[in-house]
Amino acid sequence: MTEPIKAVLMGAGGRGFFAFGGYATKNPEDLKFIAVAEPDEYRRNRFGDAHNISSENRFNTWEDLLKVPKLASVLFNSTGDAIHYLSSMSAMDKGYDVVLEKPMASTSEECSALVEKSDKLKKKLIIFHELRYTSFFQKVYEIVNSGKLGDIITVEHRENVVYWHYAHSFVRGTWRNTRDSAPFILAKCCHDLDLLFWIIGKKVKKLSSFGSLKHFKLDQAPNSNVPDRCTDGCPVEDSCIYYAPRLYSGFAKGYQRIFELDEVTSGKSLNEILSVSNYGRCVYKSDNNVVDNQTVNLEFENGVLASFITTAHTNKGGRFVRFDGTKGTLIGEFSSFGSEIKITDHLSSEEESVNFGSTYDDKNHGGGDENMLKDIVQNLKNDLTATQNSVHDAFESHLMALAAEESRENNGSMIEMDEYRARFI
Repeated sequence: MTEPIKAVLMGAGGRGFFAFGGYATKNPEDLKFIAVAEPDEYRRNRFGDAHNISSENRFNTWEDLLKVPKLASVLFNSTGDAIHYLSSMSAMDKGYDVVLEKPMASTSEECSALVEKSDKLKKKLIIFHELRYTSFFQKVYEIVNSGKLGDIITVEHRENVVYWHYAHSFVRGTWRNTRDSAPFILAKCCHDLDLLFWIIGKKVKKLSSFGSLKHFKLDQAPNSNVPDRCTDGCPVEDSCIYYAPRLYSGFAKGYQRIFELDEVTSGKSLNEILSVSNYGRCVYKSDNNVVDNQTVNLEFENGVLASFITTAHTNKGGRFVRFDGTKGTLIGEFSSFGSEIKITDHLSSEEESVNFGSTYDDKNHGGGDENMLKDIVQNLKNDLTATQNSVHDAFESHLMALAAEESRENNGSMIEMDEYRARFI
């Protein structure tokens, strides 16, 4: 049996602890974490204890980790969005290959510099776009590129961020404000744009985008007397969709595992947690500023027209796709309610279905997390040149997202992508 890949971790929050750390715990023959850098002492020691990391290899900051001689060949970076750029640049300078949680950085300039650094130093920089690794999207890719649908004419792709997930992550949670995180279209949707780029197989020629924060703000509150917290006696708690005690006891109950990673909330009752954490704040009185709805219209270099829609106001979370070609149509749903692809032949009208069952879950992204980590481990063990998605592919999807954000901020102005790329490459 081969030895596991030894790795170090920056950022022991949800992704670091559950996704990367969870894979190492489940697959000790593949991956072993030997060091962790995390400013929160409780999280640092929780991860360190889970992976039997020595006290001298538990670092307060990522800077402290990079001051000592290189400890392993690869570094997993699941720090906050705003820290991705500088910490990853420094890690590659130190000699680490880097597995970086999306988004790779928050600006096109920073993304470009990361790619340039990776190429110059010949260090692997793997952006964690896990949806390419799901059986659902691999099947979509296979069907579209087999020619079964003929020439693709139009594509529709939706990411439905179900209302309670959006409230948790983007109103009350970590990604609620661009002061601390990337724009919503980048932080949440860069791998959806990556899927379009990958499946269609050509770069975008031009795009435009519209979007706004329409609902989660004070002037949309159902009552002028709503308190700052749901636990402070809300007058509309019975009718408010986002009443936190009900939400975290029901649909959003799975997110309670995040509370385990904070010393203030770990082991506390739900009411105690919501009384002191951001997750108990009224969604109409938070400090969020990211959009809750956005559309992107894209024309690809091969003439394919695509529309991407994302919204917080849906009953069902997941991805929903439609590819219309000259010979057939593919319609697919990738959600926890059931994942299925239907292909209709235009000549015979015969319909074919591929059913994946209820394979999607937020915790493992429909198997994508585990499958991508397996690919990364094999890549590192065998010193392969690239994983299934290269850093250059990831860079293209980030440019798409950031160009879309620039368009949105300028009233949907058309962005010519060759001109946009030339500003940063």
